[in-house]
Amino acid sequence: MSLNGYLKGVTTNSSPYTLLSGTMSIFIDNFFVSTAELKMTSPYERMDLYLGIDSAIKVDYVKTPQTQGSSGIINKKKNKLYAYTITVKNNKEETIKAVIMDQLPYTTDTKIKVTLQQPTLDEVTITDRNKLIRWDISIDSREEIKLPFSYLIEYPENKVIDLI
Repeated sequence: MSLNGYLKGVTTNSSPYTLLSGTMSIFIDNFFVSTAELKMTSPYERMDLYLGIDSAIKVDYVKTPQTQGSSGIINKKKNKLYAYTITVKNNKEETIKAVIMDQLPYTTDTKIKVTLQQPTLDEVTITDRNKLIRWDISIDSREEIKLPFSYLIEYPENKVIDLI
């Protein structure tokens, strides 16, 4: 996980020529910021360009105190609620499109259950394979948004849960 905002450009090779692979220089607002590797790109092929860290986007990730409980008389279970707030601030003069990603814990132990509490499934997409949560949002100029993120872990009373 990274608390940096990264720039990604999407464009098309609009020339009738193949772009050869090699090192490209990256300039933002007429200032040199980095270099990156360009892949060989066929004419009219789409290109995703990863342009490095954008210092005008600030990200903060704050954990709120967790709560713990118990349930069930026969099947004694414990549960822990983990909650976070992801704050993203756009310090640019224009609206940006942002993709924010986090991950739900997942396990192969069928006795342990992880349930997303916030956000709702209407607000995000979740990948089946690695349980990545993805917010696709727009942030206005100078706007700060807060994204709540929480999940509940239910597990047998005799197990110890430790998230890194």
